[in-house]
Amino acid sequence: MPILRAIRSASAILFALVLTAAFTGCGTRADSEYEKGVEAYLRNDYANAVLHYREAAKREHAEAQFQLGCCYENGEGVPADFAEAVKWWRKAAEKSHQAARERLEELDELERCRQAAERGDAEAQYHLGRQCVEGALNADPREAAKWFRLAAEQGHAGAQFELARNLCYDNDDDDDDAEAFEWWRKAAEQGHVEAIFELADCYEVGFVVDTDPAQALEWYRLALEKGHAKAQERIDDILEMEGNRKAAEQGSADAQLIMGYYYENKYAEEAVKWFRLAADQGHARAQFMLGCHYDSGDGVEEDPAEAVKWLTLAAEQGLEEAQFQLYLHYEKGKGVPRDDAEAAKWLNRSRKWAVADTLYRAGCQYAAGAGVKKDMAKAIEYWRMAVAQDVPAKYAPAKAAAQYRLAQCLYDGDGIPENKQEAIELWRTAAENGNADAKNKLQELGVAEPPLK
Repeated sequence: MPILRAIRSASAILFALVLTAAFTGCGTRADSEYEKGVEAYLRNDYANAVLHYREAAKREHAEAQFQLGCCYENGEGVPADFAEAVKWWRKAAEKSHQAARERLEELDELERCRQAAERGDAEAQYHLGRQCVEGALNADPREAAKWFRLAAEQGHAGAQFELARNLCYDNDDDDDDAEAFEWWRKAAEQGHVEAIFELADCYEVGFVVDTDPAQALEWYRLALEKGHAKAQERIDDILEMEGNRKAAEQGSADAQLIMGYYYENKYAEEAVKWFRLAADQGHARAQFMLGCHYDSGDGVEEDPAEAVKWLTLAAEQGLEEAQFQLYLHYEKGKGVPRDDAEAAKWLNRSRKWAVADTLYRAGCQYAAGAGVKKDMAKAIEYWRMAVAQDVPAKYAPAKAAAQYRLAQCLYDGDGIPENKQEAIELWRTAAENGNADAKNKLQELGVAEPPLK
């Protein structure tokens, strides 16, 4: 890991500033430039940070020289230039700057490691691959894979495990999955505990190989013997799920749904298989989950129209989550032609799932009669629901807008008994929440308003 990343937090940099002042004295031009550089860096103004670090570095300020080198290493405020980084670290190290010395020693060690790796030393090749993964060499996964493969082909278990991870997780080519499995198997057969656990997981979820709970248990038990912290939990899961699997294979829709949930975050294709079996039997929750998978394209090819089909089947059985998802589809015209009336119908059935933004827009739709029969009572109902929600920051503007519209109804007695005082208080709240219309209304009425947030 680059040294800069180890000290780049504000507190660490400020600590470095204090140390510099202690050892170099305060009040010099170099100190002043360095402090300005730190302040600019903390503002993420890297160009000015480099400018001030350079001025201080020219005046032999060791910490500024080190930080300037780090900026060159990471391309912050200047184009990345590793040779230039090393130049400034050497200048700082000549002044006994400890972090600079450690960075140069690390680079010397890596160079010795590279030379050994190029001579064919498997342990050095593995170590060099790890440095690529950890970022010390600023290399991409392909460079890591190169060194891991060289060591793996010599039988290095750790390299075999890492190469499998690289093929599986750092590569988008699904054709590499089978090769990853083989490298995990080779490492596992040498007793590599993490490879043993990964191999068990492959058998559990059916990755590359067919699902095989018996094989998974065998490998998980071996991982447990070697002290893997998560092995016992997986063993318990499999033993519990095997009873459920038998019921699912015998046609229980509830058991099939549970199997789908079991695989949901492990192997999406297997989850879809079980959800479909239950959905075909009319299980509403499974129909909803299958619709969501068609929506996201997770484990199945994305197909919004097919998503609507399954969501509709679930919604017609009264599942409110499905009804709300249908509202979103009809409102956006996703998988179906846009239809405000149909969207409103499904939102009316699933309003408890709606967030402030949705509720505000639905209220406006009924207030304007846009695609639905104008209904101020229903508009007010939606706005009240939006106002009552405790919302995250992203929905705060929608909540404030609902407060403004509801206050206008109260002030005018439109669809609700007139209450001017309550309206003014609601406008105050909306103004506090940043609604400019509410602030303007209060100014128009000559009522003092709080400052906008």
